Amino acid sequence: AGEPIEPAFRSAAQVDPRLLASTRRQGCFVTFEGIEGSGKSTQIARLAERLDGAGEPTVVTREPGGSPLGRRLRGLLLGGEIARIEPLAELCLYVADRAQHLREFVEPHLASGMHVLCDRYLDATLAYQGFARGLDLDYIRLLHQKPPLDRRPHRTILLDLDPELGVDRARRRNDELGLEMTEGRFERE
Repeated sequence: AGEPIEPAFRSAAQVDPRLLASTRRQGCFVTFEGIEGSGKSTQIARLAERLDGAGEPTVVTREPGGSPLGRRLRGLLLGGEIARIEPLAELCLYVADRAQHLREFVEPHLASGMHVLCDRYLDATLAYQGFARGLDLDYIRLLHQKPPLDRRPHRTILLDLDPELGVDRARRRNDELGLEMTEGRFERE
């Protein structure tokens, strides 16, 4: 879980009405990015509660794992049952998850006027598969130029945290929740 927002900032945190008004017919797609343990889930839950409280219908999702296929792929990607996944194969699995997730979950909810808050999206792919795994960033971007993969968020919120602290928090969370074998592949690496 993330650290609480300082009380001085909490009262100042407001939902930008221009953001909501500009997408009134369709929902707003907001993605949250940041290293493991940075508090993405905590901040997503807080924003979802705030939006719901303001009468703005909101759903929360994540990548990988935001669709039935995605949940199966999440197990393959993060569960550690496969010792080493070739970087290109890993990218293809994440892209397959994203395509299915967009068609089955994100697009229908946006079209119905709901706001979609997503834990990770394309920026995570660029960071993990591009920079960390050494895959060509232009190739990753090329894969995301055609529908449905060309969907871009209305806003991305980047949570910044010291990497050592983030990994420590993620490992502690995984241990406490018994997720080490199902969610901890990147922390183990």
